Amino acid sequence: MKRGFTLIELLVVTVIIGVILSIIILSTKKHMEKMRLKRVTQDLISDLQFAQEEAKSIGTQSVSVVFGKVGTEYTGTYTVIKGTGTEVINPLWEDETQRKRNEMADFGLKPGTDTIEFATRTAFANIETVITLFYKNGTRTVRVAPLGQVREVK
Repeated sequence: MKRGFTLIELLVVTVIIGVILSIIILSTKKHMEKMRLKRVTQDLISDLQFAQEEAKSIGTQSVSVVFGKVGTEYTGTYTVIKGTGTEVINPLWEDETQRKRNEMADFGLKPGTDTIEFATRTAFANIETVITLFYKNGTRTVRVAPLGQVREVK
């Protein structure tokens, strides 16, 4: 009596292993995409909160978040500027600030307005707006309330 595996048995096992690996790879990829969207959303919230704090601390000029646009389409980028037109760099990120802001261009960032202005001392926003980030199979939404609250909407 011969012992061993037939070619058919080996092929069946190989196909089963291949199917299991492909399921694992696809689920990991989707999870990574969701995590990237979450991270970028948190970066946006951090930058908006930083703009508020900057408006409070400056005391003499408002701070605006200006969303980039080409024609009627948003580019997914934005800039934080003081009332004088000087760009503000988030100290939490330092040299990474511009890279983090530009990374959002990969996402379908759709703000409800072109500019959010935070008033001096109070950091109240000039307008209530909702910013939506789209990425492949997911979306996340950030709300900026007139009293300055910046939070993710679940």
